[in-house]
Amino acid sequence: MSFRKRLLVFLLIILVAGALDALLAPFLVAGGVRLWIRWATQRQGLAAEIESVDAPFLRPVTLRNLTVSPNKAAAPDVFFRAATVVLDLNLRARLLAQDAPLLRSIRADHVEATVRSDTGRLSAGLDWRQWARLLPDEFQFTDLNVDVATASTAVSFHGVLLTASAIESGRFFAQRISLTAPLVRQTFDNLLGATSWESAHLTIAGIPLARGLDLEALTIDLSRLTKRRL
Repeated sequence: MSFRKRLLVFLLIILVAGALDALLAPFLVAGGVRLWIRWATQRQGLAAEIESVDAPFLRPVTLRNLTVSPNKAAAPDVFFRAATVVLDLNLRARLLAQDAPLLRSIRADHVEATVRSDTGRLSAGLDWRQWARLLPDEFQFTDLNVDVATASTAVSFHGVLLTASAIESGRFFAQRISLTAPLVRQTFDNLLGATSWESAHLTIAGIPLARGLDLEALTIDLSRLTKRRL
């Protein structure tokens, strides 16, 4: 076989391989994401249900109607539901470096979450290292509703819009935040502020709580999740 024919055969093989990759990648990525989510949640004592997974070639993955709930009596009391979750995966960097973040970005719409911890079982039952690996470079939550309750304190967030990015400032808006504790019971409506996301530190700044009372800055440090520290 001449060199020209060998070159043509080689190019044809590359074209066929590229076409197969483009055709099969969406199915492989969609199936892999579904299996990974179920495996990861089972390790936390939780169960995940997903209506559908769309994984267009070289585009973010879209999960529809994702639900996470306890799968046994000893599981952490966590419930999560989102109508749509869009994940921009960082698969190439993850394959080259084990410590690379798994997600470039995440966007979730119409989210409902409930977290209850009366005895501290929640902290002991979760694999915090897994949560640390899921911290993205940027994220957006729309219509976020979260209820967090401990033995003495309950906090509710309703109608929250939260955006944050490592390269630009984001937005924070909450229709209502309610706090119930032994020494305080307060509700704040229509809170608006700006966000900063840098080195796993989320800062929400410039929030007017009431007339003459402003929250200059609230910073949440997520950089030590692997050590169960927040």
